[in-house]
Amino acid sequence: MKQGERPAAAPEKIPGKRRILAIDDMTTILNIIRAVLKGDYMVYGVTNHLDAIKMLTNNAIDLILLDVDMPAMNGIELLGHIRQIHGYEKKPIVFLTNQASMENVKMAMAGGATDFITKPDNAVMLRAMVQEHLK
Repeated sequence: MKQGERPAAAPEKIPGKRRILAIDDMTTILNIIRAVLKGDYMVYGVTNHLDAIKMLTNNAIDLILLDVDMPAMNGIELLGHIRQIHGYEKKPIVFLTNQASMENVKMAMAGGATDFITKPDNAVMLRAMVQEHLK
C-alpha cells in the first residue's frame, strides 16, 4: 500500500448479488471500482497475488478484474494460477490496466483472459464491460 492510501473496505455480503474480485496493487483504483459498481454487485478488492488466491479459493467469484503491472507477480502470471483453481477455468477474467501494449494483449489472451481493456476513464465504460461479461 502506498503512503496516504487506505485499504479498500470489505464489501457488505448481499445474497443474490454477483461477486467481482478486483486485483490491483493500488487501493485507490480498488476504491474507484467499488464505488462505480456498488449497489449492483459485491466487489472485493485485493492488492496482491497471495490475497487473490486466498480470496478465490474461499469465495465464489463471478468475474475477476485483474491489473497487469503488479509487484511480486504480474497479472499475466497470476492469470495462469487462477485458471488452475477448480471452478475458475472458464470464469471471466478481464484485464483492466493502464498498460495496453499489443504484447500484453497477446500474452493475456493466450493465457486465458476473457477480455483486455484499459482502465476506464468513466463509470459508464466500466459498468458496461462488467454487464457484458456477466451475461
